[in-house]
Amino acid sequence: MIRRMLALSPVVFASLIAAAPVRADDVKLPPTMAMTAYDTGTAGFNITVGVGKMLKDKYGTDLRVLPAGNDVARLAPLRAKRAVASAMGSGSYFAQEGVFEFGAKEWGPQALQLILSSVDCNCGTLGVAADAGVKEVKDLKGKRVGFVVGSPALNQNALAVLAFGGLTQSDVKIGAYGSHEFEQSRRDSFPPGYRPRGGSQLSEVERRDGTRPGLAQDMA
Repeated sequence: MIRRMLALSPVVFASLIAAAPVRADDVKLPPTMAMTAYDTGTAGFNITVGVGKMLKDKYGTDLRVLPAGNDVARLAPLRAKRAVASAMGSGSYFAQEGVFEFGAKEWGPQALQLILSSVDCNCGTLGVAADAGVKEVKDLKGKRVGFVVGSPALNQNALAVLAFGGLTQSDVKIGAYGSHEFEQSRRDSFPPGYRPRGGSQLSEVERRDGTRPGLAQDMA
């Protein structure tokens, strides 16, 4: 990853061309770099902070993590040359293809370049309040489901989970939110996202409401 990042000037992370290979001993990184990630407290933010610690320990570089609540907000600083990379999910594919929100004239297809990939045990699913009366995905019919403005990755994941229960967007009530944080009311269906069972947002909801949100894989 460091060899690839060395070649990246602070331009749109997606639009850069790979440079010639560089030996690890030759790596010279700037004293400060910026990278975007999901909001503070999320798995994506914490992972990026971990990457920053590695850069500091090995190369003496300070990584400034810019939190953003949706796909568009995470890629905008790259396009504006204020960040060198972004911790993205499937939104990067949508941006590369220029579809959904990235199909707008001011965006269009972005020449994204993958510099690091991670596969772990996190789940991508819809979370619901434990007392919402939802035992199976099909029970979401007629209920409110959170969509995140500017985040096609989360919203398309939500539709995929609904399809698993034989539902479509027209079968639920869409509630628009500005971020994928778990700040909705107890009775809402929370926006989907790749978050661990023990994620901080789940714990916050549990402390606040006294109930722990269930996840789609818990729905028997």
